[in-house]
Amino acid sequence: MAFSSNPTVLIAAPLVAAPFVGSFVATLVWRLPRGKPVLWARSACPRCGTTLGPVDLIPVFGWLLRRGHCRACAAPIAVAYPLTELAALAVAGWAAWAIAPGWPLWVVCGLGWALLALGLIDARHFLLPDALTLPLLGAGGVLALAGGRAWPIAPVDAALGAGFGYLALMAVGFLYRRLRGREGLGQGDAKLLAAAGAWTGWIGLPSVV
Repeated sequence: MAFSSNPTVLIAAPLVAAPFVGSFVATLVWRLPRGKPVLWARSACPRCGTTLGPVDLIPVFGWLLRRGHCRACAAPIAVAYPLTELAALAVAGWAAWAIAPGWPLWVVCGLGWALLALGLIDARHFLLPDALTLPLLGAGGVLALAGGRAWPIAPVDAALGAGFGYLALMAVGFLYRRLRGREGLGQGDAKLLAAAGAWTGWIGLPSVV
């Protein structure tokens, strides 16, 4: 059997990658709302600026080996970092349990990791950045167009889901504003539900809500 078609390898690959993705998600959650560079800046201690070494970058174990402190200035490193890495692993574990091996498994993992980042940012900053919601919306549309038989959502269903999802929450926000005289729902929520509709189709929207 070819290496690339071995089910064990296909399942193990996203599980191995997940903690490293979680490390990136934790960095993204800290930097993106603050307007700091995400892709091009080296990982460093936020207090003293010391660049993290290879050991520091090992997911979970790096934090444990350093006992949750910077090796240079001994400043505490938030436990949110290893917890996010473990959460990303849990996402991959659920996807591996629910999805057959193959490229859809990676796709579902990517969706889960993106939603993990959005959930953490929203919980801390009450913000759903366009930098995450809009690519997620586009990815749902591309999958519907290119996924073929391997992807269960047809392009028409994805388009309707995106449209209905966006308009439904925009309508709720409009009604709230008219009744209460203030904003009660941001456009980020509408864009996220539009992305959800693109991934699940319009039939899946009620279960998402």
